[in-house]
Amino acid sequence: MRALNAGGTVRITSQLVGASRSDDKEKKPQNDLAEQHKDADDEESTTKSDTLDTELFGVAVDGKSLRGAIKQDGRCVHLFSAMTHTERVVIAQNEVSHKTNEIKAFRPLLEDMDLSGVVVTADAMHAQRDHAEFLVTEKHADFVLQVKENQPSLYNAISTLEETAFSQHYSETNKGHGRYETRSIRVSSALDGLLSFPHVAQVIRIERTVDDLKTGDELSTETAYYVTSLEETRASKAKLLGFIRQHWGIENALHWVRDATMGEDRSKVRSGSAPRALATLRNLVISILRLAGVTNIAKGLRSGSRNPARALALLAL
Repeated sequence: MRALNAGGTVRITSQLVGASRSDDKEKKPQNDLAEQHKDADDEESTTKSDTLDTELFGVAVDGKSLRGAIKQDGRCVHLFSAMTHTERVVIAQNEVSHKTNEIKAFRPLLEDMDLSGVVVTADAMHAQRDHAEFLVTEKHADFVLQVKENQPSLYNAISTLEETAFSQHYSETNKGHGRYETRSIRVSSALDGLLSFPHVAQVIRIERTVDDLKTGDELSTETAYYVTSLEETRASKAKLLGFIRQHWGIENALHWVRDATMGEDRSKVRSGSAPRALATLRNLVISILRLAGVTNIAKGLRSGSRNPARALALLAL
């Protein structure tokens, strides 16, 4: 693994992406996917697309503010990163200028990377026409983007679709923390060619229901919408749901680890590029541990601190 510094962006070379495609070793959390519910339509479509699904590789992009790194103007340093879905390894990171935002940082983050055959996932901020055009036309990639009211015409077109326009559902249920959490996905190609948003092959509706494990009472329910450039013949509903779930790994497997395990938000370092450099080192340590098969980063750090030879061995030194 080789790190490059290009214009203030620290990148792990695309060889890592290639390795991730052929070596999917991510371990599921305990009790994850405890139950799966498939209808007859899903049984058939999943069988047909199993081979294609294995060729799809996800990269999540998301931003994080360093709450302890407050500049003289009162603004926090904000970083924008890309992380692989499978290994959960950071492959790019930029600092977002206080004069701009993540939307304008999207292209600079990804433009030097080989994204052919990659599915980029992002939250609703990045449901932008320019982003979709950039990914598909220039980078030969695909996308799964969340849609909210910040794109009102797109959101209304999807949220008002008739029930009959959607496929039969595919659901997955997880059990943990005293509750059942069920996610159901339905897709539709009814808007294909009818939206002004470019390269949309399907729209996605996710219904998430949380029930109390003991009483069975419904605690919450919510609906989310997405657009994707992936046709039904290229990705099953199970795979699309996986992309959406894995996207949020950038929050709990990266941002949360840097805060809770490494104390990033407690750091008051704020001068120059130091906050970004320290975040990059944290990313690097997390990535090295994950590539070595370590699933508990805190435990891995303790192990390395007690015996530095172990840490050097991970670097082949």
